[in-house]
Amino acid sequence: MDDYDNGDLFGISDRWPVAPLSEAAYAIDAAIQQAARSSITGLTADDGELPGIHEFLGRRESHCAGEAELPRDADAILLDVLPVSITSPDDAGRLQIEPDAAALQTWNQSDRETAEHLTSWLNATGAARKAVEDAIDGGSVMWARQASQYEELLRDAGYDRSNPLVQESDRGLRDLHAGIEHAREILDDLSR
Repeated sequence: MDDYDNGDLFGISDRWPVAPLSEAAYAIDAAIQQAARSSITGLTADDGELPGIHEFLGRRESHCAGEAELPRDADAILLDVLPVSITSPDDAGRLQIEPDAAALQTWNQSDRETAEHLTSWLNATGAARKAVEDAIDGGSVMWARQASQYEELLRDAGYDRSNPLVQESDRGLRDLHAGIEHAREILDDLSR
């Protein structure tokens, strides 16, 4: 019969080295300590404790029954929806986003519902400002990637800017840039 007095009841140390186990235990303990110090209802975007919206959405693999699933491409959605939205601070100074219903009616139903759900969730949680900041960062990464693709496309088209694919890519870059700049203006206005 095995002697389990050494604390290795399940023989884990035979399968896993001690270092990864202690690192995992430390990480779990640190997460518990942080959760114990954080108020669930008190977390807002201004607390600095709330993860970036794209990080939260990227980690979310499934959703609870009855809860709408959040979109993974929140950055791109926000950069599209902000130019057709009214933005203002609420009584607590948190950014609120109200998409223009008439403008959203021109979108396909799936995109419209996704945008409406995202903005509603951001407004309810008070995370809109952080989400806009993250969208600016994420949009800048998207812009750099698309600009590189544009250069390749332009080269492949023999530098013919009248090529329909080149023109479409150019419009996409311009729209993305305009969305990023609009998001920056919203944050600037909110800071005044």
